[in-house]
Amino acid sequence: MKKESLVILSGYFTNQAELIKKIFREIKVVLPSNKEKTSYLGYLLHNLYCAIEDLFQEISKTFENRIEDLSKYHKELLKRMRLDLPRIRPRLLSRESYSLLNELRGSRISSGTHTIMNYPLRK
Repeated sequence: MKKESLVILSGYFTNQAELIKKIFREIKVVLPSNKEKTSYLGYLLHNLYCAIEDLFQEISKTFENRIEDLSKYHKELLKRMRLDLPRIRPRLLSRESYSLLNELRGSRISSGTHTIMNYPLRK
């Protein structure tokens, strides 16, 4: 592996970590007390998952290169992050983290440019 690839990944990781922290801070202050706030929370959760997935894509490109079955790309990418790949890279996700991210991945329903969360508004 080239040193340049690791330097690029490190820079990307730093950038994504800051973005993820920013999204988390925003999620913490949103109280889904009405439809608009619930929609906004859904938007933030979507952005959070996408930021994490983007990081996983860069890690996968750096170490594993490609996923063959593109029809299952998002699911397979997440599954790869659970794998410990000796002499390549360590496991990135615990079972619990994988389960939570997989639930978040599965809850997103994309329709054109709009994303709707499958979570009911709780009163």
